[in-house]
Amino acid sequence: MTWPGHGYKLVIVCSKGTYIRSLARDLGEKLGCGAFLKDLVRTVYGPFKVGDAASPESLQNAITAGQLSSLLYPADYPLTGWPKYITTSDEALKITGGLSINLIGVNPGDDTYQRAYHPDGHFLAVMKFMPDSGLWHPEKVFNL
Repeated sequence: MTWPGHGYKLVIVCSKGTYIRSLARDLGEKLGCGAFLKDLVRTVYGPFKVGDAASPESLQNAITAGQLSSLLYPADYPLTGWPKYITTSDEALKITGGLSINLIGVNPGDDTYQRAYHPDGHFLAVMKFMPDSGLWHPEKVFNL
């Protein structure tokens, strides 16, 4: 039992769209004592984990040494769970121009987003399937 001024610490594994503050309120109602959220710490978000974060000191050292890029993830890192499509040079040119294209051999199924890569291997764009046209549209282009 907890006395006023005390509380519980919970570790909750949940999917996106879960409202943790509402969960605390609902638990308090079920227990008949009321509840609120004092602290909320997100320890994992997609592929990112708090334990993998760089400390302020390591950031400063990397900046001073001109090595900040060694601590950064590639632009496509958060999307590694999405399907990957390697474009032709012609497709890459159309994508960087903002044109919708047919991704040869790709059936959207449940995957309405694709990662598109230039033939040289660099991350090119996030492609979104547009059902009305049956084409894939470059939602975000990373012409790095």
